[in-house]
Amino acid sequence: DLDTYFASACIASFCHSSMIVPGLAGVLFSQKYVPSGKLETSPTWYQDATHALMGFCTGYMIYDSIMGYVVETWQPGVGPVLTADDWSY
Repeated sequence: DLDTYFASACIASFCHSSMIVPGLAGVLFSQKYVPSGKLETSPTWYQDATHALMGFCTGYMIYDSIMGYVVETWQPGVGPVLTADDWSY
């Protein structure tokens, strides 16, 4: 059932974002904000945390794209079908 897949995608997204936000807040509030600053001059723990968060966010975006493209546009026997309403794709 499509509603079940959609609900599972929403729950997984909620879980991912609830884990990302505290880590992201910790990293962002721990250092002075310098828009042109380089990561190489930051402490090692900060670099590691930044890389971990970027990897986690990238995985989440890949998952979200697959769920948004495949699950929401899937038509049995045809596969994913896009319409003119699908602005993202």
